[in-house]
Amino acid sequence: MTPIQAPDGAIERGSRTSRVKAVARALRRNPLAACGSVWLFALIVLVLGQPYLGLPSPTKLSLSNQFQPPSRQHVLGTDESGRDVFSRLLSGGRVSLAVGFAGALLTVLIASVLGLAAGYFGGTVDEVLMRLTDTLMAIPTFFLIMVIVAIWGSGVVVLVLALALTRWMDVARLVRAEVLRTKDLEYVSAATALGGSHWRVMVKHLLPQALPSLIVATSLNVGYVMLVEAALSFLGLGVLPPTPSWGNMLSDSQYYVWSAPQLAVYPGVMITLTVLAFNSLGDVLRDLVDPRLSS
Repeated sequence: MTPIQAPDGAIERGSRTSRVKAVARALRRNPLAACGSVWLFALIVLVLGQPYLGLPSPTKLSLSNQFQPPSRQHVLGTDESGRDVFSRLLSGGRVSLAVGFAGALLTVLIASVLGLAAGYFGGTVDEVLMRLTDTLMAIPTFFLIMVIVAIWGSGVVVLVLALALTRWMDVARLVRAEVLRTKDLEYVSAATALGGSHWRVMVKHLLPQALPSLIVATSLNVGYVMLVEAALSFLGLGVLPPTPSWGNMLSDSQYYVWSAPQLAVYPGVMITLTVLAFNSLGDVLRDLVDPRLSS
């Protein structure tokens, strides 16, 4: 009697449903990550929808409206230059999220290329790349970023490049370890024996094995990059006015911390909650990738 086989679409839908259920169970076990996911969703919606909310300009000066209290027109009041604080928070969130995602993705791209090359080719290539990795890891990352920004100048593009060029080492070692674990498996040897090029074997057969770990690393790196961007902007080495970011909003508010402390509280809370949300989401993704690591 011929067994009844489920259609491919049904198998795919079942697999997708099981993944969704696994994520839901993980979020239920981690209320902090669940709250963080809701926070990130609401933040992204507000940041992307800001142009359609009818808010005042985040950069328009109005010295006659300095330090206004919250009102219908200014939800969180105004700052020392009469600019709408809520509008500036959303604009700063757009910049901070853009820098965070761009920096994290570029970091993973650089790390994937170097980690794949080191693990797959081995020998001299592996030795050179790993010694370079060890050397860069021995240098304090934050000070290395400050040197790069001081030489190349401030700006969003330079900041993203500086963050990516100083953050890839840990992820590259992770990718290399995954490649070393899988490159001698039978299906990889079969692909090589059938004439697969080095590039095809690395991208099609080895990189997918490292993707779960790369997803976790990306989530954690977004929070880290946003935190470093805020610190650099606070020091005047990151995103510069008039473009708002949470870091330079904190920097501007330090002179009014006693007379208008809310100007420092708002961006500080946004940075804290967003970084915490990305880190807690990274913990959930890590547990899904390797349940043995869950507490």
